[in-house]
Amino acid sequence: MSPTGVALHRNLEDMPDDYNARLQASQQLEAATVSLIRTADKLRRKAEKAAGKKGAPQLDTKWTTTPTPGEAESELTLAERLVPPSKRPTYRLRKPAWLPFGLPFVGKKVDTIAWCREQIAERETSLRMKRDWLEADISTPGTGEAETYPPLNSAFVLFRQQIGAHLAYRAAAHHAPYVMHERFIETAPEDVIWENLGVNPCVQGCVSPV
Repeated sequence: MSPTGVALHRNLEDMPDDYNARLQASQQLEAATVSLIRTADKLRRKAEKAAGKKGAPQLDTKWTTTPTPGEAESELTLAERLVPPSKRPTYRLRKPAWLPFGLPFVGKKVDTIAWCREQIAERETSLRMKRDWLEADISTPGTGEAETYPPLNSAFVLFRQQIGAHLAYRAAAHHAPYVMHERFIETAPEDVIWENLGVNPCVQGCVSPV
């Protein structure tokens, strides 16, 4: 029944917020990238159709030319180079913190792909730093006074087998350290809410508890 490991539950403060913000930005970046690719494909098809009407099968060189390494545009994807800024996905930031309610068209409009990349980089840097702090707190457990993420009044206990967890659940802490004894639960008639069992409270003294 001996546990394989004990992990203290700690107050992580805003670390989960950074993780959720990074996850949300990643999902927004994926959706915006797909939208950008669809827009680029639509523009290319439109250019091919216009070229076919003029009798010139050749497309504009911007659709076929790949920038050479070293150029500024070589760091961009083909869709990013071909879609004009006015047709790129945009995102409107949330309302200001001082505003108690939301209003339409309130908030700065930013480029979704660029904004999401900045958010992911910032949150990733913040998470790495905070995880290093958390690892330092775990390696040197103390009372929490000088720790960034102090422990709370609970812990996660791991067991080798499922039966070990059940046996530990049915054990109660003894007044002496490292001593356990089996827990006995006794229920008196006055401890039972008879209305929940569909029993008339007037006869509760005649009914034995289960």
